[in-house]
Amino acid sequence: MSRKHVLGSIVALAATLAIALLTVAATVATAGNRNPEPTLVGLPGPGEVTYGQNVAYTATLPNAQSSTFTHAQFHNPIPTTFVDGQPPLQATLMYASCSGTLTATEFVCDETTISANETARVTIIWKTPTAGESSPGCQCMTNSSYWTIKEGTGKPGSSGPDTFPSPPVSTSLLVVPDPVKAGGYALGACTNPATQTSLETNQTVGAANPLATKVCASTVPNQLFDPGLVIEIDEGIGPHNLGVTQTSTICIPAPGQTCGSNYTPWTFSPPATLSFTIDNQSLPSGEKIDRVLHNGVDVTSSCTITVVNRLKITQVTCLAAEQGGWDFG
Repeated sequence: MSRKHVLGSIVALAATLAIALLTVAATVATAGNRNPEPTLVGLPGPGEVTYGQNVAYTATLPNAQSSTFTHAQFHNPIPTTFVDGQPPLQATLMYASCSGTLTATEFVCDETTISANETARVTIIWKTPTAGESSPGCQCMTNSSYWTIKEGTGKPGSSGPDTFPSPPVSTSLLVVPDPVKAGGYALGACTNPATQTSLETNQTVGAANPLATKVCASTVPNQLFDPGLVIEIDEGIGPHNLGVTQTSTICIPAPGQTCGSNYTPWTFSPPATLSFTIDNQSLPSGEKIDRVLHNGVDVTSSCTITVVNRLKITQVTCLAAEQGGWDFG
């Protein structure tokens, strides 16, 4: 994607709103006007991202003072990662909730004013490098950001800018192709399951990879601060396992939420298309796949099951309004 196209997409999606200003309760005032505590968090994320997929971050700058921050700007240096001792690989800017400028080294939001008791907020989304197989050990993409506030006019002798950095955020990168896990932030809807996918695990099944999962998310929120959806896939021994295969656990939370023990699932309308490939040679002797369980409930009527004898696999395609755990028996 060209830099010109990226910036055009940002302006179109963000419209005329540069940075949202959210009213917050005043805190205890401290000396000086320029002493905010900025944040940068890997939320909604996800926390583990497949190489070549997106990750979403939220940045904030609160003004709990009695006066206004003028000429405030958000700066996000391009995140980088290292693979096998190669030069740093840069991420690709996919979205920002503010209009701004992308240079060779960073993205910078246009200037804004932050009044007393307001908090500036930015959502920014980067696509991780496409690196293929990674080297042993943790592979992480590091993101950092900072805000600048220029109280003066910018002329010689005037004050500013003052710089307020946020602690860096590291996101674990999953190998490609990973046989049991995948993670990403889907920005667009998947409208043709035959040719598109929102996220998938390793689709080559066999003795070492008995189950493969593919998600086609039919809708996304398309909101300023929540333009897409977090999607995570985790195959293995799950909470149900009422069938004879591994469980494919798919997590797609509502906008702004993350996967974990307490979240609200996103509801698809029309239903999302979920595709599963099962290695028949991994099934117990005499078994074949003829039913599908979603969170322990039989949903076979919402799915199609096709046995491909020449490939020794079974293909299952289901239409689902929500994510969850999927077993086959």
